[in-house]
Order: sequence, then C-alpha cells, then structure tokens
Amino acid sequence: MPGNVFLPFGISGLTHDTVINVTARMTLNQTDLTRQSGIVPLPLIDEIDKG
Repeated sequence: MPGNVFLPFGISGLTHDTVINVTARMTLNQTDLTRQSGIVPLPLIDEIDKG
C-alpha cells in the first residue's frame, strides 16, 4: 500500500514485524522517547523518506 513501509523484525531489531505509515506523521516530545527499540537500516530509511 502506498505510504506504508514494511519493517521486518529480523532487520530492525524489533521483536515483531512493523509497518510504518508515513502518511500519518506526528510530532513527539523528546522526553517521551525513553529507550531505543531497534535500528532502521539506511535502505529502509530511504524508503521511508520517499513515502
């Protein structure tokens, strides 16, 4: 589906598959980000940037 990027758990370090909905962006306060959940590889960051 356009606007979504699939993030498989084995690549990201997350405990489950994730879908990033890039059309539903929101602002977060940095204080709400308490720990790192995983790392998104650069090729997937490029996909997210493209939408």
